[in-house]
Amino acid sequence: MNVLIYPAQVQGDAASHEVAAGVRFFNQHDNVDVIIVARGGGSAEDLAAFNDEALARTVVASEIPVISAVGHETDFTIVDFVADLRAPTPSQQRSWSSAHVRKLKITPLLCTSVSVELCATAY
Repeated sequence: MNVLIYPAQVQGDAASHEVAAGVRFFNQHDNVDVIIVARGGGSAEDLAAFNDEALARTVVASEIPVISAVGHETDFTIVDFVADLRAPTPSQQRSWSSAHVRKLKITPLLCTSVSVELCATAY
């Protein structure tokens, strides 16, 4: 398994645009099986980028399955609702059984770096 990383800001004015650019970037590559949008928790203001309509539309338009792993269990963003799958937290993503992920025929991956917003698995 190879891991491709697209660095993007996780909060601030440019964050939603950078995350959307990452989703579009991975959709241009034939060897990407899943895109994981990951960010740890924070205040509503910290997570505001993931409530952006343009980002949500980009996730919906993705031809590659997208897993949202944004925030803590009690945090919900628009990206969570439009993604193919939502992980309650970035760290819980790795503890999922393969049966949960097999429904989408995707491979689980944990993105833990604060500076990394998007990850994709490729074979």
